[in-house]
Amino acid sequence: LAMMELADGNFADGLAGLEARLDLPQQAAFRPEGALLAPLSVAPVDGKRVLLAAEQGIGDTLQFVRYARLLAARGARVLLEVQAPLVPLLAGIPGIEAVSAQGAAVPQVDATCPMMSLPRVFGTTIDSIPAAVPYLAAPAPRRADWTARLGPAVPGRRRVGLCWSGNPGFSADQFRSIPLPMFQPLLADPALEVHLVQTDIRDGDDAVVAAATGVRDWR
Repeated sequence: LAMMELADGNFADGLAGLEARLDLPQQAAFRPEGALLAPLSVAPVDGKRVLLAAEQGIGDTLQFVRYARLLAARGARVLLEVQAPLVPLLAGIPGIEAVSAQGAAVPQVDATCPMMSLPRVFGTTIDSIPAAVPYLAAPAPRRADWTARLGPAVPGRRRVGLCWSGNPGFSADQFRSIPLPMFQPLLADPALEVHLVQTDIRDGDDAVVAAATGVRDWR
């Protein structure tokens, strides 16, 4: 019901109803201990130490961490608990006091908040979705490393990074992953410099990658 309300643009009821996800058995691991952060319209956060806890997938963390800077701007001391691979990326967000990997010890805090509850905390509406882009930046050493790896761009060719599938263990993977053979026209386009940024390539896609000429595989 909450998802239907959100799809219909009724953010107030949808975001309130979405809190029911925390009672699902599969969400038990993502519900942080301690007092949950109240909506900002009810309780200010100035001077409070607040832990924002990642939940569900890495993509969800990347989407909802945009609220971290906004919370810091309200005077909160913001700590992030996120999936381990994201720690180097999210450590660069301005105003964040500390970033730790899930499972690591965290200091005492005044309140905690699962990241997907942040829109409700902020009273987000369809017109106030945070859209300050970009809100993430790769660490400078990694940018320098990739600049060296890629080398100078070829005039007249556009660089394209290609990622076509997600975690095969995800129950709804068939709704978001695309068979690599569907991209063969793109892989063969001489006007494009294609870089495979997929970290795990499935067995059925290996032959397509091997047959593609001029495609750079960064695994």
